[in-house]
Amino acid sequence: NKKNEINNIIQKYKPKKIFYFSGQSSLTRSIKNKKETLSSHYNGTKNFLDILKERKLDTKFYKANSGYIFSPINGVVNLNCKFSSNDNPYIKAQQKVFNLIKKYRKFRLNLSNLIFMQIESPLRKNDFFIKKVCLGAKNKKKIIVGNLKTFRDYSWITDVVKAIFLTSNLKPKDY
Repeated sequence: NKKNEINNIIQKYKPKKIFYFSGQSSLTRSIKNKKETLSSHYNGTKNFLDILKERKLDTKFYKANSGYIFSPINGVVNLNCKFSSNDNPYIKAQQKVFNLIKKYRKFRLNLSNLIFMQIESPLRKNDFFIKKVCLGAKNKKKIIVGNLKTFRDYSWITDVVKAIFLTSNLKPKDY
């Protein structure tokens, strides 16, 4: 049972902060893997939250969520935007987790939603957009991409980690 494994790890290490950045992260793959997408985000998060609640732990918990859960206003996404009506399984799973964090925060748990757009890293698989473009340019090969009119905000992982560290010292809320 995954929940028992998580509980044992928390008991053993007694972390002050938990960063849940796990989960299937491809919009395209989520269509083929709906169950895995929901489970990797919602079930995993819920297991942690249930343990923190049951054991009345003061551990800070941070869940990475996607900015795609919101509908942009004039091309801008922020916490004042309404939820996207997009039926993509990844977006729906992220919306469900965002609400779960807010619900469990009412139990006086130290929980934060961290909202990100695209985060790029050298560890990304080769079929992710930025890496695909870079490898295509490096190898002087033609690449095929989808909709070029789509707006995306890309961040580099080292900058994101700095922001996460700064956020981890603030009060629990949605960032």
